[in-house]
Amino acid sequence: MARPNAEDPLVPFPVRLPTSLAERLREEAAAHGCTNSDVFRRYLSLADAKPLNQPRPVRVQKYAGRVNHADPALMRAIAGIGNNLNQIAHGLNAANLAGEPLAHVHILAVLRSIEQKLEQIGAQNAA
Repeated sequence: MARPNAEDPLVPFPVRLPTSLAERLREEAAAHGCTNSDVFRRYLSLADAKPLNQPRPVRVQKYAGRVNHADPALMRAIAGIGNNLNQIAHGLNAANLAGEPLAHVHILAVLRSIEQKLEQIGAQNAA
């Protein structure tokens, strides 16, 4: 096979082969003093390719057609609040697993702070 040029470079293309075929290709490459890829390319011909029974279905995202018209700043704020809640839940679970007494007053203060932030965001976006 001719060496590729800059317009048509070689790219990796992993395939799965039966062990017996892979061993036969390796043996042929060793016998001819070339690479496994060279032997594989020699056998590769699209005209001789066996047609596939059914193409694999392409997965389409369920929500691909929906457009979110929400304010990006609002979405960032809600995501930040969700992150805070996840961190609180993680801290509670870690402390519970470690058998440490929980600082309930501190946790309630943090939750109250999150509640206040939600109220502020709601008031700003109510108009």
